[in-house]
Amino acid sequence: MQALTLALFIGAMIGVLLARSVAAFVLAWESMSLVSTFLVAAHHEQRSVRRAVLSYAIMSQFGTLFIIAALVMLAEGSGHFTFTQLTLAAPALAAPVRVAALTLASIGFASKAGIVPLHFWLPRAHPAAQPYASALLSGLMLAVALYGFANVALDLAAPAPPSLCVAIIAIGALTACAGGLYAALQSDLKRLLAYSSVENVGILAATLGLAMLATACNVPAIAGLALLAFFLHVAEVFSLNETSVARD
Repeated sequence: MQALTLALFIGAMIGVLLARSVAAFVLAWESMSLVSTFLVAAHHEQRSVRRAVLSYAIMSQFGTLFIIAALVMLAEGSGHFTFTQLTLAAPALAAPVRVAALTLASIGFASKAGIVPLHFWLPRAHPAAQPYASALLSGLMLAVALYGFANVALDLAAPAPPSLCVAIIAIGALTACAGGLYAALQSDLKRLLAYSSVENVGILAATLGLAMLATACNVPAIAGLALLAFFLHVAEVFSLNETSVARD
């Protein structure tokens, strides 16, 4: 049963990466959220696990509502529902629609990525899941959440306002610092890994914010370097999480 759930989870994440319309993305995103909840609930007979599942489920649905609102706003503002058409129509979006959609998307994806202060579910859900599930939850699903935001910020609602880009860089830096400090205080290995994931997500968010700022300021070379650093760090974080969990 756990193997089937894990396969469905991986399939749902692949679906998020391949989705090219609002409906397909929302369906794949919600599938990923629901299936991952079952992975967290592997030992549901324990009270601490049930509390972790509740925290995770609430944050998942909270984030999904904000993401749906952002995508629907973009679709209504442009009159299109496929990502290709939304990207082409993005430069003509009204500024209030762009800002509102990006703000909603920032909150929605940040809740799934574990960005401070919406990270509280991660140190609870990570220890509750099986080791092999923890590697995917903390090493890959968080990166998928950042991919979703990058898709909105760099394509569907681009260019992002410079003020929002600077805010994302600052929040990413704060998340990285907070995650590192909390990780240093942990004695439980899984909680340490969870806070380490928070730290790395903060670094990734700050890098993504830099790419957004460079795009908004029409400096493609800096944007390209920032995105390259983003993807290299994603690969490094996933490999480190996988190795650490395998040793656990």
